[in-house]
Amino acid sequence: MKKAFALWLALSLLGAAGSLWAKVRRGAEVIVFMKDGSNVTGELIAVKPTSLLLVESESGRDSSVDLGEVFRVTVKRESRAKQGLVSGLLIGGCLGAVQALASGLKEEGDTTSNMTAAAVLSPIPILIFGAVGALVGAGIGEAAGQDKEFPIHGRDEGAISETLKSLRAEARYPDFPQTRR
Repeated sequence: MKKAFALWLALSLLGAAGSLWAKVRRGAEVIVFMKDGSNVTGELIAVKPTSLLLVESESGRDSSVDLGEVFRVTVKRESRAKQGLVSGLLIGGCLGAVQALASGLKEEGDTTSNMTAAAVLSPIPILIFGAVGALVGAGIGEAAGQDKEFPIHGRDEGAISETLKSLRAEARYPDFPQTRR
């Protein structure tokens, strides 16, 4: 009984230590385009009612950007084309294998014992479906990795409020207090 308790205690402590090493959520990489033509690039830390809090990429310093000076915000996204390509290749290849097996069935019966060896071993449907799947998957992955644009300047308060809500979801601290001072 003592050994079981000691083992349970040791595993519990290891689990607790592992959760302490959990990654801190990172905010999105953004480019804030200012009305004066300049821009600020950095990690979005928090969105306040009248400003954006960033850690600038170049200097590493914290920066507060007044929303009244912002023209638009671009959230940078990484391309997911490689993931899409691999997923499409696998899905297309599997569909090609199913098609190859289905084409191997003879007209008179629908049993696997009636398959021709040539149809079962034919790599052509697998290659064709795999290639098409890879191209479609790469396109979908690339589209999913497109940068997001959030216009600020010239919009009414309701639209800006919705934009800030979307930007909050991209911040390191999305639940940052929203009280005005």
